[in-house]
Amino acid sequence: MIPEKIISVLERLDGAGFDAYIVGGCVRDALLGRACHDFDLEVYGVPAPRLEAALSQRWPLDKVGASFGVVKLKHHGIDIALPRRENREGAGHRDFSVAADPALSPAEAAARRDFTVNAVMFDPLACEPLDPWGGVADLRAGVLRHVSEHFAEDPLRVLRGMQFLARLPFLEAAPETVALCATMTQDALPRERLAGEWEKLFLQGVRPSRGLEFLRACGWLRFYPELAALPGVPQDPVFHPEGDVWTHTLLALDAAAALRRGNREDDLAVAVAALCHDLGKPAATARGEDGRLHAYDHENLGVEPARAFVRRLWNQSGFEDLVARLVAQHMRPVQLVLSGAGDKAFRRLAVDVGRPDLLADVVECDVRATAAPGADPAAHESLAIVRAYRDKCAELAVEREPPKPIVLGRHLVARGLKPGPDFGPILDACYEAQLAGDVRDDARGATFLDALLAARARSSGQAMVEFVVGLIALLLVAVGLLAVAALVRADTDSFAKAQEEAVERSMGNGTPRSFSPLSDVEPGADGLPLTKDDVPVHGSLDGVRRIAGHGKPADAPWPLGADGGSRGHDAVGALAR
Repeated sequence: MIPEKIISVLERLDGAGFDAYIVGGCVRDALLGRACHDFDLEVYGVPAPRLEAALSQRWPLDKVGASFGVVKLKHHGIDIALPRRENREGAGHRDFSVAADPALSPAEAAARRDFTVNAVMFDPLACEPLDPWGGVADLRAGVLRHVSEHFAEDPLRVLRGMQFLARLPFLEAAPETVALCATMTQDALPRERLAGEWEKLFLQGVRPSRGLEFLRACGWLRFYPELAALPGVPQDPVFHPEGDVWTHTLLALDAAAALRRGNREDDLAVAVAALCHDLGKPAATARGEDGRLHAYDHENLGVEPARAFVRRLWNQSGFEDLVARLVAQHMRPVQLVLSGAGDKAFRRLAVDVGRPDLLADVVECDVRATAAPGADPAAHESLAIVRAYRDKCAELAVEREPPKPIVLGRHLVARGLKPGPDFGPILDACYEAQLAGDVRDDARGATFLDALLAARARSSGQAMVEFVVGLIALLLVAVGLLAVAALVRADTDSFAKAQEEAVERSMGNGTPRSFSPLSDVEPGADGLPLTKDDVPVHGSLDGVRRIAGHGKPADAPWPLGADGGSRGHDAVGALAR
């Protein structure tokens, strides 16, 4: 059914002598018996100025795309385009020259389209399709086929094929199309264009698994190594009769399509988490001592691969964090229900994941994906566990978010505390008490806070007493050590003094025996005996010289002995002996 506004535009164009056709996806959907929402028109045989003049007499125009031969009717959402030529001029996604060419035929213009099923036109006045590339036949045969060699000029068309197969799961990609796609690369495509096609797969795909199987057949999983690691990773057939991790993942993604709620952000998060929930299994899967396959801790090992996949398509840290939390926590709901965990554990999980409702959806996708081949996933017995988790979250009022803290910073300020590092531990303790069920309202929160602050004050006072006592003990130890050191020094000084006095006394009685090497030194030829002043103190060189020089200063001439030798020489010789 063509809307009246489209008919009025077509009549206006026909009255001006222009050939106009309805083109694009709305024609394909009409052939499939589906409702059409977006109508695109293409006009032949008329230059742009004449087209704009004919339309502007009745409708205000938006000429943002006029340089590409496209005008829009304001407030109507209708695009009207002239046929155009596109020529690649480089490897980048923008390296195209586009020019409107009213002289092109419908077949030439349709050759630039991606798939034959999208190249069918419809003549509304004649009420018949115009199909220069066999799109109607391919649609009836269930074949997705590229139109021409121009397909390879835009690598994004591979991902368009992915999402088309997910949205139209009765189609099968033609072998020659798969082969052509395998020769193409997404390296030059910006992340935003990639994300646009993936989002259509996640949000509009009836069976998203069909699109991913197409990517695998084309070899395009090489651009998504986190997904490329999944095929062939085995699972215990007792718990996973469906097959390997890749098969399980595709089934989980299809289950996410069945659980869409109509909220774009939430549905996208669940679909992406379902795709990524077992990305840790390639690293975790091993055969245990019992001979069975296990994938211990795969939920945590899958966090980084999940983040990596998200970053390939989106630059949204909040979305990335949400997907990472859903992946990390997807095993806990079943564990809590089966272990009979208390309320605090469910509240704590709500804090850790942030969105318990989305986590429940991801777990349900996981459970549905373990159904035996041919079995109804919606009848899986383990879904009762998921329902129990949902019911518990509803009972605790944490279906969509964790509990909001009852005790806040303003309550601490009201009690005379100044904002600072102490606030964090105090508020954390209050929130933990809330998760445990000890704090359920403002009154109990105030009571708990007052008791906590009183306990901290007592603890702080006791700590101060212990500090002072410890400091006093350290001071006493220091004083004792100083006293001991003084005694040791006094004893050392007394001993040294006693030694000096002994030396003095020995000097008064003759040559000291402690310097026995000098006892053999003969008096000089002048007959003057050695005195105690000639004895070197502590063996100093000056003392030796005084002895050797018989009391003369060190710089005075050395006296000669009776044998013509120096007395100093004799003394030094005695020392040497």
